[in-house]
Amino acid sequence: MRTWMHQNGVQQLDIDECVTGTHSCQQRCINTEGSYNCSCYDGFMKRFELFCF
Repeated sequence: MRTWMHQNGVQQLDIDECVTGTHSCQQRCINTEGSYNCSCYDGFMKRFELFCF
């Protein structure tokens, strides 16, 4: 498991939401420290941070 240092100085365990399936992304999930980002496949546009059209 990965860990990262929170800005308050406390070491945090990073849960990969992309691997565990706990994300809300419609197409692609990109794991980040303490969270995740969504992106779309080529030819699609992201709307409202989660949806691809």
